Amino acid sequence: MDAPYTDAQDVESQPNDEPAGAEDSADIAVADRVLDIALSERVRETLRGLGATDDQIDQAFTDDSFHLLGLDLALLGPGRRYSEREVCQAAGISIELAVRFRNAFGFPDAPLDAPIYGEKYAGMLKEIARFLEFDTDLTTVMQLARVIGQSMARIAEAEIGFVGKILSEVPGMTPGDPRLSAELTLATPGLVEESLPRVLSMIEMVHKRHLLAEAQRSAPVEPGTRARVIPLAVGFADLAGFTAISEVLGQAALTVSLARFETVGSEAVTGHRGRVVKMIGDEIMFVADDDVDAAEIALRLVEGFAAESGLPDVRVGVASGDSITRDGDVFGRNVNLASRLTALANPGTVIISESIEASLEGRDEFKMIPLRPRHLKGIGKVPAWVLRRHGDPDTGVGYRDDQTARGHPGNAPKGR
Repeated sequence: MDAPYTDAQDVESQPNDEPAGAEDSADIAVADRVLDIALSERVRETLRGLGATDDQIDQAFTDDSFHLLGLDLALLGPGRRYSEREVCQAAGISIELAVRFRNAFGFPDAPLDAPIYGEKYAGMLKEIARFLEFDTDLTTVMQLARVIGQSMARIAEAEIGFVGKILSEVPGMTPGDPRLSAELTLATPGLVEESLPRVLSMIEMVHKRHLLAEAQRSAPVEPGTRARVIPLAVGFADLAGFTAISEVLGQAALTVSLARFETVGSEAVTGHRGRVVKMIGDEIMFVADDDVDAAEIALRLVEGFAAESGLPDVRVGVASGDSITRDGDVFGRNVNLASRLTALANPGTVIISESIEASLEGRDEFKMIPLRPRHLKGIGKVPAWVLRRHGDPDTGVGYRDDQTARGHPGNAPKGR
């Protein structure tokens, strides 16, 4: 969002020598010339109701940014705004520390004397100061701020995308049409007063449930760190050949494909006691507390994407062992191994490590087909197995770069 509007940004009224009511007068806002009189007045009344001054409204109409003015006032309130120097003084926190937290939260840079902060921001800085009284490890608190900032940024982007999708479907309007901005401005009070509290309520409950689940998985924190070492099965699922396919897809089709990828992938993982660690483009990283669950998730991922005619198959690699967990991410040898095994897998194939194979030994629902050991850079020579369900054919057995793979169909996309 652009910097919030303040009294300091008000424009002075300019003398107008044109006859009153002249349609081509230079001081008539661009938006006013596009919007009909009734819609324009409704927007102005909405902004006045949110606390905007007439000068602010006139400037926003001139800039065609009245929807941002409305959102700013609805979210942050119409009261007085303060500079960063002023809020730091009120909160009893140094400017240097406030700037570090501002950067950690991911807020855009701004001049220290720009009046863009409200009283609630000063209140947040006071809470940070109290937080530091109980935890003198500034690095720990700063990293928590980064995690919160990154998570909230993703949520905010998703929310704006959701609203944008709704507006994009308004009949007779195209992107950039000032009437869309007008409709958004008119809807802003309701969105902020009714919809936002629902979202915040969901965030609170989801946070508490995840907090409880994480506590139940709790392991001792390594001395002097925020990291914990716990046994985990780690897997990666990668869309085979998607980079090439994305080059020929339009932006709309690519967006739809990635959304479907996230949906199918997330449901396969969370539907069988797994957790999505992160999604990066066309790849999912997941973990499970149990090796058998991880194997089932891997096969469900392969089967789920095989049934998707609009997406390529996935290749999956899974390994288990002691893992370092820190700030929602996972590190360790098994993470590196799972990633390397994924890169070696054929489309529609799961390759597992020795530890996963040992956990699945004797289970009739799985079939493990041994591959020749491979030397992996930074890891060494490791054995590997292709994982299948019992009774599945042995097609595509081998490494992706192995020309002797039996029955491997190649990277050709599925029929559409």
